[in-house]
Amino acid sequence: MLEYVTESIVLAVEPHKEYDLTADLFTKDLGRVKARAVSGHKILSKFSPHLNPLNLVSVRLVEKKQFTITDVLTADNFSVLRNHGENYSAALNLLNVLKTLVPFGAPDIHLWYFLRASFEDNMINCGSLLKILGYDSQFSSCAFCFRETTANFSLNNQIFLCSFCNVKINTDNTISIFNPS
Repeated sequence: MLEYVTESIVLAVEPHKEYDLTADLFTKDLGRVKARAVSGHKILSKFSPHLNPLNLVSVRLVEKKQFTITDVLTADNFSVLRNHGENYSAALNLLNVLKTLVPFGAPDIHLWYFLRASFEDNMINCGSLLKILGYDSQFSSCAFCFRETTANFSLNNQIFLCSFCNVKINTDNTISIFNPS
């Protein structure tokens, strides 16, 4: 049985069984992990106020067969970001990109510091995140019409699209690589 104490950004939380929660976390030391919060869904749970998406938390994880959250404390909830509607929406899209493209158990300290700085500075840019993950739009072209000017990225197919082809394809899981900040 191993125990870890690390900083983490909460990507998503889902109910599991009757009273448990499953948290999708991007940690500073372990990368992306799924961890179970026993009785986290109960009204008086000590975990539920801290396990909200986009929270920066200090978390204690125990690994036996799976990761289990034994303690969690919110370090920052990025309230300035949450109160700025457009950037908050962009931040939630960024979390979706992380859940889709980042594998479990692959620590990336450069990505960690990028995310933390983006949320603290209220400067959300999915294009920069894609570049860190190896999808640089500077060297891309539209996957369908081969235009060199791309404006969107399809998370399902992991391809760049121009704005014309993005409208034609009508996929719901594309993101704009030019975000307002």
